[in-house]
Amino acid sequence: MNYTIALLLAASIASVGCNRPTQTYEWGKYESSLYTLMKDPTSLDKYGIALQKQIKNGEESNKVPPGIYAEYGYFLTVTNQPGEAIKYYEKEKQRWPESARLMDKMIMNCKSPKPTQAPPTPAPAAIVAPAPAVVIAPAQVKES
Repeated sequence: MNYTIALLLAASIASVGCNRPTQTYEWGKYESSLYTLMKDPTSLDKYGIALQKQIKNGEESNKVPPGIYAEYGYFLTVTNQPGEAIKYYEKEKQRWPESARLMDKMIMNCKSPKPTQAPPTPAPAAIVAPAPAVVIAPAQVKES
């Protein structure tokens, strides 16, 4: 009897340990592509391509992670494509309603971009007279 219980207990533990949890979202190579961008900021185009693939794979399996649409929308904003960016901000807002306030602000920023300004001209360097040298004399020792 004890042998049967031990065998059933071992079998149930083994079967639970073998089950893999289901993946809620399709993250793909998001983490490694973001790391690459942080290490090499000139790889922005590669990052955009990685995000596109991420979105495509996520949409095929209906497992788009939260924030990916917004991340790609921000990429499009940075690369001066505000019209396309708005589409992805809208997708993020639709998929994740709790992001609506932020996405509305991002959309508003895309619709009314700040005018480009010429960089400010640097002010002439102030002419500063050198400070007078301070000489510290050694302490005088009195001889007794």
